[in-house]
Amino acid sequence: MGLGLFGGIDRIEEAWNRVYMLVNKLKTSCLLLDGHTSEEFSMHDVVRDVAISIAFRDQGVFSMNDGVFPRGLSDKEALKRCPAISLHNCKIDELLEGLECPQLKLLHMATEDLSVQQIPNNFFIGMTELRVLDFVAMHLPSLPSSLCLLSNLQTLCLDYGVFGDVSIIGELKTLEILSFQGSNIEEFPREIGQLTRLRLLNLAYCNLLKVIPSNVLSSLSRLEELYMGYTFVEWEIEGLNNVRSKASLHELKQLSYLTNLEIQIQDANVLPKGLLSKKLKRYKIFIGDEWNWSDQLQNSRILKLKLNNSTWLKDDVFMQMKGIEELYLDEMRGVKNIVYDLDREGFPKLKHPQIQNNPYFLYVIDSVKHVPRDAFRALESLSLSNLINLEKICHGKLKAESFCKLTTLKVKSCDKLSFIFSFSVARSLPQLQTIEVIACKNMKEIFAVV
Repeated sequence: MGLGLFGGIDRIEEAWNRVYMLVNKLKTSCLLLDGHTSEEFSMHDVVRDVAISIAFRDQGVFSMNDGVFPRGLSDKEALKRCPAISLHNCKIDELLEGLECPQLKLLHMATEDLSVQQIPNNFFIGMTELRVLDFVAMHLPSLPSSLCLLSNLQTLCLDYGVFGDVSIIGELKTLEILSFQGSNIEEFPREIGQLTRLRLLNLAYCNLLKVIPSNVLSSLSRLEELYMGYTFVEWEIEGLNNVRSKASLHELKQLSYLTNLEIQIQDANVLPKGLLSKKLKRYKIFIGDEWNWSDQLQNSRILKLKLNNSTWLKDDVFMQMKGIEELYLDEMRGVKNIVYDLDREGFPKLKHPQIQNNPYFLYVIDSVKHVPRDAFRALESLSLSNLINLEKICHGKLKAESFCKLTTLKVKSCDKLSFIFSFSVARSLPQLQTIEVIACKNMKEIFAVV
């Protein structure tokens, strides 16, 4: 989350793009290794040690790991020139009492010690030029009062920590990035609504967070990215109460700069119309109680919906949300097909749809009442499960460009389905590799003459 280090950046998205470019360059040079997902990477121990040595020699950067005391940390003159310090799993209270680091821009501190750490209130007095502060897995009864002296701080990460009162963060008026990912925070401080320069807020995996005060989110008028995956906030339903004490999802509609949203909403009744809009460039939105959150998904535009009625969909939500890459639909009362009930343009960017548990669903594509056109031009896989009244995958004519990238098809418990594709459609599927059919009672053939 140290994106505050980049200068000349107008949007957070630009900073991410620069990070990805640098990471790919390092991977190409074999200085970084691929991780489990496209957003993860690792570094060989030898490369890491060399990098730490060079950073210390050329830039005066101090790095300590597992209690190994870094060379020069006791040198007060060297500390005065030090731009960055990284400490992992070290005795923090013994090492950092009264450090004078007037040029320090970045401080990273992480621990695996579950006991309460004690950081003195005057801790930050000697490092007022700090731009990035990253506390990982820290257990602090309170944040040091000298935190408010960091008038240049742009990035504050308190990930996976246990904290008491954090309302002092509201005094950090220059803050642009704030992360509580995986922390024990239970109630979001109202004072954070004062951070009008904030552009990224990460509340993902905050399992204990239940309440966000009303009008705090809408006060963050410059917010571009909001992460709330696997966090289950009690949202107020707009219109039920004249006086609101809790935040409503309607507040997100007031964030005109918001382009990246990751959120999990278990109760679809709290959804306001127009929440999902075309201004979102990247999103991972799970609605309903069916879905388990995952960070392993590869695509950047993912929507999972479980709705017991389709009235919310009358807002043309799919037409608004251009470029959906992964789409999961559960129940969806009244929806009889994907194309053209949900998207008359045929989901041109959709790669991985999964439709399940819908007794109203008759076809995946219904072009009989519409002008035949190409659909699913980017489709790579298709999963259909427990669609007990599904009659056909394709109903009507399609252009040859439809399904042109399909490689995998899974069909389970679709009892009325008697075949998968007509021969005419099958001939336009040169990349199809796998068809899996499970427990479809009426299935007679995979390809049929129609």
